[in-house]
Amino acid sequence: MAIYHHISLVQTPSGVMPSYTASPEGPGPYPAILVIQGQGGPGITEFLAAERLAEAGFVGIVPDLFHRGPLCTTRDELQHRRRAMSNVDIIADVNATIDHLGQQSFVSGRFGIMGFCMGGRVSYMMASRNPAILAAVDCYGGGVFEQDGPGPTPFETTADIGCPVLILDGEKDESPSPEQVGRIVAELERLGKVHDVHIYPEVGHGFMSPNGPRSRPEVIEDAWSKILDWFGRHVAAEPVAAER
Repeated sequence: MAIYHHISLVQTPSGVMPSYTASPEGPGPYPAILVIQGQGGPGITEFLAAERLAEAGFVGIVPDLFHRGPLCTTRDELQHRRRAMSNVDIIADVNATIDHLGQQSFVSGRFGIMGFCMGGRVSYMMASRNPAILAAVDCYGGGVFEQDGPGPTPFETTADIGCPVLILDGEKDESPSPEQVGRIVAELERLGKVHDVHIYPEVGHGFMSPNGPRSRPEVIEDAWSKILDWFGRHVAAEPVAAER
């Protein structure tokens, strides 16, 4: 499927937030998936995810949650920016992105969310914060038990989750650890939330990265088959299949 790329300027309470958008070519409308960055900021993993979603018939959008303040030019600056963020800022940015998408004629009004590392935490959190989200995918989201600013932790809002949640993680991950994932899954089960979880054996954190020592190509392909099936069943008006 041919895809079209552009940079969106999303209006947030803190100013304009650049966002990378990949969509199927043509007027649509298409369902949309938010792709949330890891703690290193929007990068190749998120951009390729948006493109893969577009190839499968979704609009993929990557909002830059680090848009507040001057441009970061070092890893230390990125880490400082991450520590300065709060749940309040993140929720406002994600909600603004959904509002922006809702105003686009090529978007159908059906939304999902996915994320990597920090973005997995955001996806889990937003599943309980915005009823427009129809499905969430948490890829090795660390910090679900941690508090960023005022308000409850993402784990503490599990009872408010209003959509199906898919969790993908590695057996050797430490953030979250298999034990932490087990606690999350037990809580989802206790509360009767629709969910699925897959722990890949002999795999650590960051396995969805397209390059580097943590990358696991065979796991990436299997994970994407699960992700596209999840969004196809829960977000698309009709099931969609990837065209690779």
